[in-house]
Amino acid sequence: MNGSRVAERRVDITLSVPAYEDVDAVKKKLSAIMVSDQRTLMYRDVFVRLLESRESGLKFTTRLWTRNEDYWNVYYDLVSKFKMALTE
Repeated sequence: MNGSRVAERRVDITLSVPAYEDVDAVKKKLSAIMVSDQRTLMYRDVFVRLLESRESGLKFTTRLWTRNEDYWNVYYDLVSKFKMALTE
């Protein structure tokens, strides 16, 4: 499917954190960041789940919906915001 032809797109971001991090705390931080972004289409649910748990770390997957024209800015802004929030 050509993403440029649809009005809305789903933004999927996968990220890893150290294994000692609290799963619920990470999920809350990521959710709060996504919900606070005005470009998030709030009539669609945001999604944050633990994807993998390994000795080396925890991998999370996130999903939200935004307007097609905002897709790349939302993607890169959230990657940066996630990094800053998880390294505080």
